[in-house]
Amino acid sequence: MEPKKDEPSDLSEVILNENTNINTQDRKSLKRPKRVLHFSDGDLEEYSDDEIDISDTNKVANQVDPKTLNWLPWAWYRTTCISGKLLDGCDYTAGS
Repeated sequence: MEPKKDEPSDLSEVILNENTNINTQDRKSLKRPKRVLHFSDGDLEEYSDDEIDISDTNKVANQVDPKTLNWLPWAWYRTTCISGKLLDGCDYTAGS
């Protein structure tokens, strides 16, 4: 039953669908990213609660007393300490 051109159409049965993407965008806008990193394959948003506290892992490594270790564990301990400092230096120079 199509209405004739001169008759007004009845819009009481029209159902409008809401766009759910707008609700999702509103939720994202409530939480602002700490910084946004732009890459060639997309963007990365970092939030403040995404951070991992690295200082806890350093405290565990510093609790080892190298004077009480035997020769092999002491050599492994020194190797990991030196290699960690070397990697930190490489990261620093590569980031400059």
